[in-house]
Amino acid sequence: MPLKNLEKLYRHFVKESQALVWGFNTPDNLETCRQPHKFGRQMCIVQLHDAWARACKELMIASACDKPVTSSGRIVPLAPHIISRRDILPVLRGTYTGRSRKHPNWEPRWGDTTEFLNVARRLNLHNYSTLSLGMSVTPNPTDHLRMVRNFFAHRGAQTANLNKRIARVYAIPAKSTPEELVNFLIAPGLTIFESWVNRLRTMLRVAVG
Repeated sequence: MPLKNLEKLYRHFVKESQALVWGFNTPDNLETCRQPHKFGRQMCIVQLHDAWARACKELMIASACDKPVTSSGRIVPLAPHIISRRDILPVLRGTYTGRSRKHPNWEPRWGDTTEFLNVARRLNLHNYSTLSLGMSVTPNPTDHLRMVRNFFAHRGAQTANLNKRIARVYAIPAKSTPEELVNFLIAPGLTIFESWVNRLRTMLRVAVG
């Protein structure tokens, strides 16, 4: 009997990200509202990054040890050498040897799609091919989301320069602030923030299939 349904994981992310979209798009009609709304939109970026990382972590853990059912109705068998959730990180850390050996408290960057797939491969997950399809969907916004999130969380010249690289990708003036960047409208009339949300949903939708 499967203990988890990956479709529910996807629906939870959709619900959580939709609340962020609503918050992000709340109009600031009054002068006194503009600064609070600016801070609110910044927090939406931070929260979206966090929600994505948590969804990826839960997807990985459930796939390894919960015998979940995918959205297409397949049951994912237990990963080798894993019986329960407490086995996952010790087994994973044990795959890193020599100079790549990890600290006993180390965890991967769950929201990084390259690292996510490396972990899935190291754990020999039975649904690796489906996870790979989802995490390989392009364009992949995760690096851009992380860069903007890092600017809001750790302001500095280096993170500001990274945001200039994103502006070039979207053909936005290089002097655009990160706030202007995430609010910039692209086809079909969505802000860049909304486009990131939609792309992350697509990636997760494929990955749980």
